[in-house]
Amino acid sequence: MTIELALGMVTFALLLLLTLTAIAIGVDHLRCAEASRVGARLAARGEPVSQIVAGAQQSAPEGSRVTVDAQGSTVIVTVRAPERGIFAGLGIDVTAVGRSVAPKELR
Repeated sequence: MTIELALGMVTFALLLLLTLTAIAIGVDHLRCAEASRVGARLAARGEPVSQIVAGAQQSAPEGSRVTVDAQGSTVIVTVRAPERGIFAGLGIDVTAVGRSVAPKELR
């Protein structure tokens, strides 16, 4: 085996790891966006914060943080997934975040 082949295999392995991590972050982003929409719909209906957080966390990636902020006549739900693998180790912030705004329903 030559040194060129060995370096090529290591480079391929690193590129594969980066690619799979990037795909996982993309999936996390989609799940965070959906989870924030679920939470915003619950918040717009006037559900308690505990139910909003529980509803959003059902759709969110494991370990995600859900925040609910009411500003005037709107509600903002933000879902932030935990950092992933090699990017976090390199200090690159590519955390998936979903944020949805919904008007409060009048009763």
